[in-house]
Amino acid sequence: MQSRILSMSDFAQIKNVWSVCFGDSDAFIDAYFQYATQPENGRAYFDEDGKILSDMFGLDFAVNLTGNRYDTKFLAGCATMPAARKKDLMKNLVRDALGDYKRQGYAVAMLHPFLHSFYRKFGFETIAYVDRREAQGVGGDEAVVADGFDALPVGKMMQAYADYTGRFDNYFVRDARRFDAWLRLLFADDGKVAYIDDGEDGFAYALYYEHQSHTEVFELVCPNEGHLDKIIRSLPPKKVQYFLPAMPGAGEEFTMLRVLDPVTALRKYPYADGAGGFTIEIADDFLEADYKLAVSREKDGGLEVLPVQGGCDIRADMASLSSLIAGAGGNNMPAIAQEAFPLKKSCFFETY
Repeated sequence: MQSRILSMSDFAQIKNVWSVCFGDSDAFIDAYFQYATQPENGRAYFDEDGKILSDMFGLDFAVNLTGNRYDTKFLAGCATMPAARKKDLMKNLVRDALGDYKRQGYAVAMLHPFLHSFYRKFGFETIAYVDRREAQGVGGDEAVVADGFDALPVGKMMQAYADYTGRFDNYFVRDARRFDAWLRLLFADDGKVAYIDDGEDGFAYALYYEHQSHTEVFELVCPNEGHLDKIIRSLPPKKVQYFLPAMPGAGEEFTMLRVLDPVTALRKYPYADGAGGFTIEIADDFLEADYKLAVSREKDGGLEVLPVQGGCDIRADMASLSSLIAGAGGNNMPAIAQEAFPLKKSCFFETY
């Protein structure tokens, strides 16, 4: 059995799989494939009757990792029909997709998984954590609440997002197209936006869904604690669930990263002055590739990453390398690795 790239002719089946596996509304699914991605960015396994058993999609994202921008693929919509599960279909789909992305020149791939341990087996590792919190909304009038795209000051929201994420080392870079898609998906599923425009004193916003028992905030951009408190007070008078970025290893696991091209990732990493002299051995069992590399500084201060023979200072599997590259630490890594790849701060919101 081989996977193949999807096309628009498969859309009815794609929509059925998405509905069965995720339970999203028709309006959301239609908006997703209108604004976020296209069927051609997906791959699937089919049965002998031509019905989709398992499929997934690679969204075009950009990410800042420790000061460097990467064009990346964000894995989303990873779904297997109930009767076809536990047959390694998703495992093989991910392998096929990652191989494609690597050949296309992508150095990293990312996702927000349903189960972190499932994707860790494929070389992904958690690089961002969140602190889950609860508060009480009171339905105050300090924020403007919008339930439609045309009512939003999108330009100010984009600038607030850029200012907020700019405080961190790792984050998704959003252009106008991506911001537009993100908001339209929110409104397709009856989401809302609360925002506060205090002019020179700051702009804050929250993207949220209002449920019967609580309000679920999944993106909260506030320049300071005062704006955060105002936003929370302005939400409906019920329990508010939200999260804030946490340091590596603290809080709940969130975003995962997977290095596809170790040479590019090691060459682009911003080592501190005087750092960059080490050798590293990397085992990529999932994509069946092994690397022994020397990272060194040239006389002009530039970095060179070249194959090397013999023993290495650092030995890592692909998950550990992915963690190191994003400054999220590494399990049982020697001191030289901790010095070369210090801890970084991450903030990621997108979950689909």
